[in-house]
Amino acid sequence: MPVRIDDRGANNQVDAPSGFLETYDGTITFEGHHNHVVIGHGSNCNGMSILCRSHGTIHVGDHVRLETLRVYLLAASKLIVGEHTAFVGDASIAAHEARDVTIGHNCLIAGGVSFTVSDMHSIVDVDTGERVNPPRPIHVGHRVWLGTMSTLLKGTTIGNGSIVAANSLVSGEVAANVLVGGIPAKVLRTRVTWRNDLI
Repeated sequence: MPVRIDDRGANNQVDAPSGFLETYDGTITFEGHHNHVVIGHGSNCNGMSILCRSHGTIHVGDHVRLETLRVYLLAASKLIVGEHTAFVGDASIAAHEARDVTIGHNCLIAGGVSFTVSDMHSIVDVDTGERVNPPRPIHVGHRVWLGTMSTLLKGTTIGNGSIVAANSLVSGEVAANVLVGGIPAKVLRTRVTWRNDLI
């Protein structure tokens, strides 16, 4: 089944390698205008779902495994995914407000991982009436491994080569080459990295 494009707006654009839309399965929906989706050479998917409102940008690098990734850009946000990154299963990326998500190259993102740049509702100071929970971007470095069902909250930054254990809740800054885990995620080990093969 081909990748279906449901364009309900205007001035939306999908740039994908020859044969990508015809070969793989997925849906790209534009509910608004001026969105741009770029898929790199050698990338693939198997049930991917992308929803953009207006002024969203998605740039997927070369040789990225998208699988059943679900992306919701409901504001003028940008998603960047580096080359050779693999989503294994139904990860989700949500930008309900205008903040970006950046994922480096050669990352491994397990099933059930979720990214969200917003709390999706406002928390308001009773005295001032001001909102106290603004959205914040998410940045994942290169060669990061995100374990099954881990959650990256707004404002998360993860350094190169780090590992997030399964079922962890991550917020704030994670240094490079550390293993973190738990709710909330804490450093479990430093000066570590990971490999795809078992040695």
